[in-house]
Amino acid sequence: NMWSDDFTRVATVVDTEPISLFTVETSDNGGLNIDEIISTVENTDYVSKLVWSPDNTMLALITRDEGAETSAWVYDAETGELIHRLRPTFPATLYDISWSPDSTMVAMAGRRGIAGSGEIEYRLDVEAIDLSSEEAQHILTVLDIDTTFYHAWHPDSQAIAVHLSSGIDIYPITSLSIGITPTPIATIPD
Repeated sequence: NMWSDDFTRVATVVDTEPISLFTVETSDNGGLNIDEIISTVENTDYVSKLVWSPDNTMLALITRDEGAETSAWVYDAETGELIHRLRPTFPATLYDISWSPDSTMVAMAGRRGIAGSGEIEYRLDVEAIDLSSEEAQHILTVLDIDTTFYHAWHPDSQAIAVHLSSGIDIYPITSLSIGITPTPIATIPD
């Protein structure tokens, strides 16, 4: 189960069952009561990560199918409708997903083995959620080798800090074409 940031909504997740989204109210004695179902998200895969948008109107999910392939999705919390299937810039095992503080972008972290090298390639993709389009817009991709990415958004959603093998790079949120390497605005060495 996952609470929204303001604790007025909860999403229930059980294996591959549909995800139910409920409103929660505080009772007269101070307890919490599940009030009513808002919507249901049809899901056929296992949810490995679920995150409410900061404005509590959308859900971002990482799911894995029985073959262990992962996918990322964004759903409308009010209707349960799919907004976008998020597409990382390369096939990867996704392990983390987060929302920008203004609820307009999602960052996805993933990894994959580099054939024959024994190294692991890590990428962080940032995509803008566009309610008027069928696809999210690619913003930027950060790449590194053999370092699990940890990341944090700047409070005004204008930058993202990413832990890399060389330290922590801070990237401006500037739309770049796929394949263009972003330039950090600051680096904090390890």
